Amino acid sequence: MSRCVLDSDVVIAALDRSDLHHAAAASAVTSLTDSEVPLLLSLVNYAETLVRPAEQQDTLRVAQDALRTLGIQLIAPTATIALDAARHRALNVSLADGFALATAQAHKADVATFDRRVRRALPKLGLRLSPVLAADNLAAVPTLTVYEKPTCTTCRKLHALLTERGIDFESVEYHVTGVSEDELRTLLRKMGAGPREVLRTREPLVKELGLDDLKVSDDELIAAMVAHPVLVQRPIVVHGDRAVLARPVELALELL
Repeated sequence: MSRCVLDSDVVIAALDRSDLHHAAAASAVTSLTDSEVPLLLSLVNYAETLVRPAEQQDTLRVAQDALRTLGIQLIAPTATIALDAARHRALNVSLADGFALATAQAHKADVATFDRRVRRALPKLGLRLSPVLAADNLAAVPTLTVYEKPTCTTCRKLHALLTERGIDFESVEYHVTGVSEDELRTLLRKMGAGPREVLRTREPLVKELGLDDLKVSDDELIAAMVAHPVLVQRPIVVHGDRAVLARPVELALELL
């Protein structure tokens, strides 16, 4: 009988009724348990699953009880699994996802995941997506574009949130690539915001250029932001004709 390693996003979605993937996750887990397929979960992914429930003792207890009820087997990483997980980072997956993949390899198991990056990595590692999660389950899940800076703390939090939820996104490092006037004006229109609302007021350059003066026009602010992308607040998340400044990062989920 084939085993199945659960990625963190599937477990999180199964436990959280507000999660975008809840219905699919709950159905998949139910199907697997009904078929008596052994469910495996790396301790690393277990920890990631409990990050939010651990904020409150009652919520944590409910989550732990639910996992025990499902009969999920927790797998402690061996040194080999840890090394393979580190190597899998080269496949553009998170470290936690790397542990899920490495655990599946070690136990010759299928993988249940919503994460597109993880799904793309499966055939490269000789792994198979669990049949209960057909690829077309993701057809209705929107892809986001995130204007970010990898060293930004808030951007890293957003990256972690989207990865945890299995939401695919395209990253734009606008401070490197720059942002054109048309592109910036389009972002502002989609946000329903003026340029001053996305001005990084703590940047020293704001004072140096006199942009803290409220008499500075919107056109002048936009021109300054195009010339100096560091002046644009981050992260900005875009989906279709809508965009938000994701502060706090949970605001990005309102686009879904």
